[in-house]
Amino acid sequence: MNSESLVREEHSDKWVPLGSVPELDSQSQPAQEAPAQQTQLPPQQEIQYEEHRGTMILVFGILGIACCFPFGIAAWILGNADLRQMEAGIMDPAGMGQTKGGKICGIISVVLATLWILLNGAAVLLEIAAN
Repeated sequence: MNSESLVREEHSDKWVPLGSVPELDSQSQPAQEAPAQQTQLPPQQEIQYEEHRGTMILVFGILGIACCFPFGIAAWILGNADLRQMEAGIMDPAGMGQTKGGKICGIISVVLATLWILLNGAAVLLEIAAN
């Protein structure tokens, strides 16, 4: 920006050159004295997260629905554990969507397997009762 850049007040529609606003004109402001001691801020540290397992949990959940419900149980358990760690700030939250999706698929696979077992059990009991 320079003194010819257009600026306006927050609730105004009138644009004026920067140099015409005394509060913003750098040439009209007195030079500030440097402080005797400058405080040093600590450098920003990057947070180190545990790597998420969202992709694996999602694959386990899908496998649980498709063919083998023990994968669904694993997805449900691992998903719960990883989501707790993500909420605690231990694990990388970037995989939260995949982890939730895998956990939900795992729950669905367990529910479907339970219904299948119950229906087959009922069919066997009805067959026994009919004979």
